[in-house]
Amino acid sequence: MRRLAWWLAILSALGTVEVSARETASYRFEAEVTGFVDFVEFFPLDEELAPGDRISGQFFFDPDLPSRDPPPDQRWAGAVSRWEITAAGETFQGTGGFVTRDTSVSPSRWWVGFSVPDRSSFLNTRDFAGVSLTWRSNSPVLDTIPLNEPGTMVDGEVTISFVEGLVGVAALARLTSFQPGAGTVNAQGSQAVWRAKPAAEQVPGGSDRSPDHSLNAALWVDDAQETATLTLFGPPVDISPPRLHCGIAGQTGPMLWQASAVPATAWKQWQFVRSDLLDLDGECPAATGTVAGVASAARQRQLYLEYERDGVTHRGQLWPKSLMADRVRVAPALASAAQLIDAGTAGGPGKVAARLRLNEQTGVLDHLDYILDASNTAGRLSRAALHCAPPGVVGPAIAQLSVSGTARWQALVGEDIIPAGQDGPCGLEISTIASVVEAYLRGHLYFRVESDNGAAWRGQVLRP
Repeated sequence: MRRLAWWLAILSALGTVEVSARETASYRFEAEVTGFVDFVEFFPLDEELAPGDRISGQFFFDPDLPSRDPPPDQRWAGAVSRWEITAAGETFQGTGGFVTRDTSVSPSRWWVGFSVPDRSSFLNTRDFAGVSLTWRSNSPVLDTIPLNEPGTMVDGEVTISFVEGLVGVAALARLTSFQPGAGTVNAQGSQAVWRAKPAAEQVPGGSDRSPDHSLNAALWVDDAQETATLTLFGPPVDISPPRLHCGIAGQTGPMLWQASAVPATAWKQWQFVRSDLLDLDGECPAATGTVAGVASAARQRQLYLEYERDGVTHRGQLWPKSLMADRVRVAPALASAAQLIDAGTAGGPGKVAARLRLNEQTGVLDHLDYILDASNTAGRLSRAALHCAPPGVVGPAIAQLSVSGTARWQALVGEDIIPAGQDGPCGLEISTIASVVEAYLRGHLYFRVESDNGAAWRGQVLRP
């Protein structure tokens, strides 16, 4: 009830705002999502936002508007004239807002609130309640709004709040940039964020299947690379304390950190520092004795997360945010006779267009989709396979593919994989769909297709 009262107070404050400001100053800001407040199963936000996602926006205000209240709690009602915020590819614009400052602490604590019209929707038609920014500043106590004064420190938070009935939920983001001036913010987001969707299907040699409602994971480090933060978010399910291991997709590796307990909440978060890391004594290719080393291992795709859920081990390879941030990633290949190096193999005329489709945001890497289009060739396709080797090298077939008379998307599942060893031309163990993704990231995947008249084509899959 105390949490609910807090939410209602915020929504009430955001909704009772005068619109009286002149547009003589503006600020733009950027922030990076770090978590959620009151994350509940029936009102989740992780379908639209995830840790590491970038939020940006700007607001216009009147810096000469007098404060309605004297220090220590100054308030400039109606100071914000208009504003906009962009998140998850959507932009929302509004009018009205206020500025407050608490000068009883040092440095001062600022709060800017944006008001939202009733029944507004944002991010997948959710009931949008408001946006607030908080940050610290060493600016002196003045009667006007000294946002343009020197001393502002980017050590704050952006909160996007939503409500459904009496249930409130908010996305929290770390303020990373706060600058004077209007204009569009072109924010790419931090690359020091890695994501995973742990699943039973990612365990090498496993035969278990993941239950519905898989958890999402994110790992990131601070700018000083002193502290690492791991989050798990999704439905409130019981899991064992999670652990981080060193190893590429499809291979097992030593454990470098383990949580001591699991919070009894849907949103679970842990932080660890250098002293929490286990000594791997050179067992990991990356030097993981520091948080900076852990970040280096993550950049090399050598970290994975594990925990037990209902007695089943779940594993999630930590991929760079730039790989899995999109809903769908399509990797193309154009198969031609010129790419063939098989002795005695006749190349066919024309080209075969092939594509792989990766989608971890809505799945758990239990399959990949592929499509083969031979409409630009003579004859019909009679055989196709996915191979693993760099360009110009013959590699083993790691999956036989279905061929048909029409080009359509088909699923490549774990049972279709033909295991391959790291000592061969592939260069890594192929045992799971996740390991096929690792081969793709290395540029070691290619399609080989044949027609019913004996012609063949090869197409190396373009790496991202």
